[in-house]
Amino acid sequence: MIPRFCFLVCLYFVPCATNVAAQDGYRAATAQETAEVKKKIEAASTAMKTLHCDFEQTKTITILAEKMISTGFMTYQQPDVVHWEYVTPYHYVFAMTGSKVSIESGGRKDEIDVNSSKLFKEISAIIVSGINGHDIFNETRFSASYMTGKAGFLAILTPKQKAVKQMFQEVRLFFDPADNTVFMVNIAEASGDHTVIRMKNRKINSITN
Repeated sequence: MIPRFCFLVCLYFVPCATNVAAQDGYRAATAQETAEVKKKIEAASTAMKTLHCDFEQTKTITILAEKMISTGFMTYQQPDVVHWEYVTPYHYVFAMTGSKVSIESGGRKDEIDVNSSKLFKEISAIIVSGINGHDIFNETRFSASYMTGKAGFLAILTPKQKAVKQMFQEVRLFFDPADNTVFMVNIAEASGDHTVIRMKNRKINSITN
């Protein structure tokens, strides 16, 4: 059960090296720019009640020549309800409500209480932060640097918890300048593998109960 949960979490994030950000037109943000954008991000995070989007994921594994491409959709409801579903080339569901996580694959369903592990609890917090941008400026969890450019604002976060650092080298969040919400979530895995997930057709606060 534990390896399957960790595997899904690894697939969820998008690693991206610093030089790539520079090539995409990003530069180091000034202190004033960072302060201004932080206020906008925090306001957008508070205002986001729901989110629905499609995604395309491309994963590059160092020991494999071919890339793994998957598609699916994701829904989020404030504060911590997440449904992440792979549709192609296989069916896989990750659902989280508070501290409860369920995983469905191949007709089997596993349930996990993330409070049973400090590592799982931190990973779950990273997942939610990656979706809504909330709590990303928490200095007890991350060391951070910030970049800005025409494509928006980029927060580069390094986990401080030792157990998390053994899995994830770096977390990157790309924010859309149009609405100051996350449109890509990035993690560089400690293993050296790379995953790219692009969120498409994002609809904010359009889901009704």
